[in-house]
Amino acid sequence: EMKAAADILAAFDDWPELYDKDVLSRNKVPVACAVYYNDMFVNTRFTRETIDFVPNMQGWYTSEYEHCGLRTGGEKVFSRLIDLARGEIER
Repeated sequence: EMKAAADILAAFDDWPELYDKDVLSRNKVPVACAVYYNDMFVNTRFTRETIDFVPNMQGWYTSEYEHCGLRTGGEKVFSRLIDLARGEIER
């Protein structure tokens, strides 16, 4: 059953836009995100493009964690992102 569901999802190509680029291009709120070099689910290139496109967005590039970094690194990852968003540290 899982294989059938995965095949259906893989074949589907009419996905809606994931986010509204017009709205994001006007962002005024400081934002920080973790970018995991070895992320098996999110292509780093797409993350970089989003960071470059969204005003006030900072990325923390790391190979110390993977996709589940917030879960496994918890307080350390979250604290770093908060500090980055506040401008207290640089990427």
